[in-house]
Amino acid sequence: MLYKPNKVMLEKIALAKSITANIKAKKSHKFETGIPLDFKSGNIKGYEMSSPDGNITAKLYYEKGLKYEVSFNGKTVIKPSEMGIKIQKFDLGKDVFAGKPVVETADVEYEVKGKHSKARDLHIAYRFPVHHFPTGLNYIVEFRLWNDGVGFRYEFPKGTKMLVEIENTQINMTENSVCYYQTDVRKMQSKTVREETSVLPDKLQMAYLVTFELKDNGYCILTESNLDNYPGAALMSESEGRFRIHFWDSGKFFVKDCVSPWRIAILANDLNSLVNNEVVKHAADPQSPIFESTDWIRPGKSAWSYFHGKDTSRKYKSILDFNTHLDDLGFDYSIIDSGWRKWCLTESWALRKVKNVIDKAPEGVDIWVWKSSATGPFIPAYRRWFLKKIKSIGAVGVKLDHIETETQAGINLYRRFLEDAAKNKLMVIYHNPNKPTGLTRTYPNLLSREAVRGLQCTADADENTIIPFTRFAIDGADYTPFCPSLPDRCANTTVSHALANLIVFTSPFMTIAEHPKNLKGTVYQDFFRTLPVCWDETIVMPQSSFGKLAAFARRKNELWYIGVQTNNSEGFEFSFTPYFLEDGRKYTLELFSDSEIEGSKDTVKSERIVTKSDIIKVNIKSAGGFAGRFIPLAD
Repeated sequence: MLYKPNKVMLEKIALAKSITANIKAKKSHKFETGIPLDFKSGNIKGYEMSSPDGNITAKLYYEKGLKYEVSFNGKTVIKPSEMGIKIQKFDLGKDVFAGKPVVETADVEYEVKGKHSKARDLHIAYRFPVHHFPTGLNYIVEFRLWNDGVGFRYEFPKGTKMLVEIENTQINMTENSVCYYQTDVRKMQSKTVREETSVLPDKLQMAYLVTFELKDNGYCILTESNLDNYPGAALMSESEGRFRIHFWDSGKFFVKDCVSPWRIAILANDLNSLVNNEVVKHAADPQSPIFESTDWIRPGKSAWSYFHGKDTSRKYKSILDFNTHLDDLGFDYSIIDSGWRKWCLTESWALRKVKNVIDKAPEGVDIWVWKSSATGPFIPAYRRWFLKKIKSIGAVGVKLDHIETETQAGINLYRRFLEDAAKNKLMVIYHNPNKPTGLTRTYPNLLSREAVRGLQCTADADENTIIPFTRFAIDGADYTPFCPSLPDRCANTTVSHALANLIVFTSPFMTIAEHPKNLKGTVYQDFFRTLPVCWDETIVMPQSSFGKLAAFARRKNELWYIGVQTNNSEGFEFSFTPYFLEDGRKYTLELFSDSEIEGSKDTVKSERIVTKSDIIKVNIKSAGGFAGRFIPLAD
């Protein structure tokens, strides 16, 4: 039998016998005592767990198969839901006994890039030994509870080999919450759909990054973290708020020494807490030991010619000319996108022309090279050759495109590509990839990924007031923002709205879609040139409203920036107090707001002296907004 106890599993036999003896000895008891809390619910056996601050609790039941339940602020968010993995004839979540957990606490601070510079992983971990009677298999179900989320995973002993058919993990959300979801499970580039959870249809497939407005106030995001040798999942609706893990592009798959991904529920009282969470990164593996140093990993803004004349923008001479305009605009990088392989008959000769572009780049501007995953990177020998080659010609990073899969092989490619790139001190961004799953913590040379409905789908003011609280709440995304010169990209939003995108949307690798020559001489040239891409602190202002208004204040060193963008509703006057500024200090507010000329989508610049107690009023047009920075004055 495939999962007959092997040599390693034989070491667990003593535990299995002790568990069985424990069951017989305590047959008269209805439950086991959990750590640190007890709970009793009729004849159901189980354990209760708590977050460090006590605001999140979870329960694990095992009498009639593994089930879990999650509560937030004393109210149920996820009702009792099935757990388990099905292998051949057996469901490993049925006919089980769960022993008392080993309880561990953690409090670790680590560096991140994006909405803030530091993250604190404070959690309590509960590791439950589980015995499956039909097969004799022992494994671990681990829960971790943070103050802003909960997650669990399955961990099997070393040497265990399994052919997994499905994962029986279920998520039963409470009624009357509002669900924001995407149906594009491949690339996450569809428009977000808003629907009452209770009326979601049966067998609706959605990307496994779903946000809920809870009926009793607060928010929840369902997603997964730390995928390794295990397929990525979608969610399958089973109507009335019930969901199951669904491997949308995978059949049965073989695993050895399996540790499943974390099934994550992020919980927040308000939008500020939701956006500032780092639960997905907390659940990911710590930074890989492959990184002896990370001083070669540099976030920054990148120019990108892709939108400007599709027939010519990616030609060799066009790229050379494009890069001559990058001086004095604050660009750190430029991307040679798809098409460079056609510059010569062979790849080696084409790379010689790529080297010439690198050699002729303006001082201070480094070059990234685009590569399709369909043309070799799945093959280890070719992948290593290609990365070593582009490093040798002076490139600093790779934009890997066309992944579009969450199969076991696709998930493994994400990690293997980052490892091989790190050996060559190359940075990476992923396009047309799966959802973010915490890899930016494990592999800090991964600066960003797409998985967002960005400017390639044209600007959408309604969508732009949703994704800051869904996709961007997990990690940065390469939206490829700011291209006001092209009507087919930004006709539906004002220039001020587009400037606000640069602050509201985070990406440590910020790909700018505008032609650099169109940035020169504008009222916002200096603002753009000095704009950071990574922040020390982020505040979601209380005026923000899901799908209506996104108002963000972000700090880099002593400078505060503000970005506000609205949906397609009627224009209005936005009023705010910059309470985040330093007490007793004056600032110059440099503001870029919508033109008051009827029909104009231009931005106008204004300046004023402000303090943290001043009331500031700004007129915003439909699909408009404003961007600004607070520059501290000398004492």
